[in-house]
Amino acid sequence: MQENILSNDKKGEIKVSNEVISVISGMAVNEIEGVASLAEDPDSTVYSKKMLSRGISVSVKNDEMTVLMNIVVKNGYNINEVAREVQLKVKSTLENMLGFRIKTVNVVVAGVDFSEANE
Repeated sequence: MQENILSNDKKGEIKVSNEVISVISGMAVNEIEGVASLAEDPDSTVYSKKMLSRGISVSVKNDEMTVLMNIVVKNGYNINEVAREVQLKVKSTLENMLGFRIKTVNVVVAGVDFSEANE
């Protein structure tokens, strides 16, 4: 489990794992109406919203964090608008909760959910 140092001073270190960052990101995405689910990768099976860290990867380089998310958009929603909302929501949520600069949130739309439940 990779950990990222949020602070390191005389009082000690504060670390947070990539899995925690992924779960926080997944919770933020779960609040966006046009997202049907997260997908582990663009070529994989769709996973439910309950699996909050699936399809999310985190990397840190030079004190800047990059998040990559694979999502499935509900039928009838504007893909560009949903993806942009995901970027903004995840970035603001992580920055508020972690106090860490988020360089980018990259979103891959892995599919569109055409199930009858979304119509």
